[in-house]
Amino acid sequence: MYHLTIPPHEDQPNFAPTIAIIGPSLPDAILPAAIRINSNPPIGSIVLSPTEPLPFFKPFSRNSYWRRQRKYITLSKTSEYITAVWSEADVRIGKYAIVAGDREIRGGNPSFTSKLKRYWTPTQSQPEIKGLPAWERFAYWFRKLLNR
Repeated sequence: MYHLTIPPHEDQPNFAPTIAIIGPSLPDAILPAAIRINSNPPIGSIVLSPTEPLPFFKPFSRNSYWRRQRKYITLSKTSEYITAVWSEADVRIGKYAIVAGDREIRGGNPSFTSKLKRYWTPTQSQPEIKGLPAWERFAYWFRKLLNR
């Protein structure tokens, strides 16, 4: 199962990213020009377009979300897949969580719960990076993460 959820803040209802699962044995799909995958043999993809947000409460993290996409996809356990996320909507900056899999495995990052509050803080407008190429926006956010 793949699904994308968004924290329910008043600044995010129009944030509607698209997800693509890219890998072997998947059908052909049209991806944005910015997503370039060189592979031999060629690989396919499944694109999950955004839907209207549906409220969703996750008992494990005790947080509410808006669910945008959800689809059950059978993938090979022996292959590698890429997940790409992008937004073609007017609102291109936002917070999201992707679920890949059909069961919860506890563990992972021990400080997960302490990070949730900061993650769920509403996103601030970033006018200084609007219009920059994707690699410069990535560098901008990477520097911000390093300086925290």
